[in-house]
Amino acid sequence: MDFPTFVKSIKEHQADFEKLKNGKIENLEKFKDTLEKLFFGLKLVATNKPPLVTFSKTLHFILPELIAPIDRRYTIRFFYGTSDNKCFKSKEAQFETFWKIETAFSKFAQTKDLSKYIDDYWNRSVPKILDNAVIGKISYDRDHQ
Repeated sequence: MDFPTFVKSIKEHQADFEKLKNGKIENLEKFKDTLEKLFFGLKLVATNKPPLVTFSKTLHFILPELIAPIDRRYTIRFFYGTSDNKCFKSKEAQFETFWKIETAFSKFAQTKDLSKYIDDYWNRSVPKILDNAVIGKISYDRDHQ
């Protein structure tokens, strides 16, 4: 995907981003319809590439309080035991995986006061704290096998 197309797509969905701008991961559920619309509407990757990772990282950058970044190496491995998940077979399966992971993060954030761990370095938001916890767990497990 070329950068001008990426930027144009973001701008075309500005109204959807406005609906999400004050969202927090703790109340993710009420934003599902808008997030699904963005997932299927944004042009972030070439048509033959899976959008799950790029979508989550782009939305985390734009909406750091609402979306946790997802990657194959840590997040997919944490939730599914492997980085080569069947979710990458279709765009619908990718959205389902995105939603399951983000919902799991949301439910955890609802049960714990993670805001006390926010800092100006690695943990700038609750979704990033959750991401860093997953990275830490996978790294620990890998180093202590």
